Amino acid sequence: MEKLIDFESYPMNKALKVLLQDKSTKKNIIWATDPPPNLIGMEYSDRSQITINQIISLPDVIQPRISKFSEEQQERTKKKGEVFTPAWVCNLMNNLCDEEWFEKKDVFNQQEERRWITNKEKIKFPDTKNWTQYVDSRRLEITCGQNGFM
Repeated sequence: MEKLIDFESYPMNKALKVLLQDKSTKKNIIWATDPPPNLIGMEYSDRSQITINQIISLPDVIQPRISKFSEEQQERTKKKGEVFTPAWVCNLMNNLCDEEWFEKKDVFNQQEERRWITNKEKIKFPDTKNWTQYVDSRRLEITCGQNGFM
């Protein structure tokens, strides 16, 4: 099976520690799901913190919701209140935030119905803003599911 994400490649290897940190507790985020049968008893309970070592040693354990069986999705919705937000909806919301921040449309991509075309050009920042301000800007994620906001 092809790797969905290569967690050991750049820039993932640099960003993983930050992505795993819960910004309110400063601890790692938790799995929030029951482990697959082959991992029961290991440090993969729904309340266990996710570690970099776990992700690198078992990269297939991380899956987008769309890859999970329908029954599992329904159970997660009942048990955890998890719902599926398609990537194109996340992209549309990100584009609206970016349009406000950059004060222009289609900075990173152009949405076409339920897909988008990535902008291959170098991103030009407004004269009064820079990339570190963009990275540090706050976004309220009102969805859950595909981690479209990671």
